[in-house]
Amino acid sequence: MPSYAQIREVLTRFVRWFAVAQLLAAGERVGMGKVKKGIGALLCLLAVLVAGQVSASENPTIGFVQNLDGIASPLRVSINGNGTIYVTDSYENEVDILDAAGNKIGSITEQGVPRGIKVLPDDSILVGYTSDSGGYVSQYSSSGSLIRRLGSGVGQFTMPTSMAADPSTGIIYVVDSVRNYVYRFNRDGNFLDRFGGYGPGYYDSSASFHNQFDYPSGIAFDAVRQEVLVGDQG
Repeated sequence: MPSYAQIREVLTRFVRWFAVAQLLAAGERVGMGKVKKGIGALLCLLAVLVAGQVSASENPTIGFVQNLDGIASPLRVSINGNGTIYVTDSYENEVDILDAAGNKIGSITEQGVPRGIKVLPDDSILVGYTSDSGGYVSQYSSSGSLIRRLGSGVGQFTMPTSMAADPSTGIIYVVDSVRNYVYRFNRDGNFLDRFGGYGPGYYDSSASFHNQFDYPSGIAFDAVRQEVLVGDQG
């Protein structure tokens, strides 16, 4: 049985691979299919680990997925309460749906490159896309049927990379890494407001730019403290 420290080291290595995969996905895709598939195979394992194959105990166990075909370049992963795994694949331009054991059971495809993904408390799914016509976020049922697009639809965003939600109010938060804003929507997908804008990307309480970003790429909602946490690369 591996120790907790050993498992933590394994997860750390996969997170590093995850960063490499994102850099590859941002570049040219011509001639990189084999490289992406290799990284995709490694990162699909991370998806299953996050899905609950690693317990919260001091001596967790790891389950390995045997079938990794069809996932080339995973960017984001989200999981619902039943253990269903949703993975955005920016190379195949689809959202892969896997069961808790890692077997592919379906997919979602639109005219765009899927980036961010978030399963909401009602098990519906938000997926952020980039496309030649502009970025947008679609909301689907757990089976993959389109419910709506947030805000004005295509063009509401440039690169929606991460989403979060307040389970008590249903308010949805979307990070746009290129525009450097966090957008807020109500539970029906209507635009409320936004905050942020381009700035140095660090906190300085004495300066006017302390609430600005420089390529934000992650977001989470702390339901206990009722706070929004934004990961900024600046």
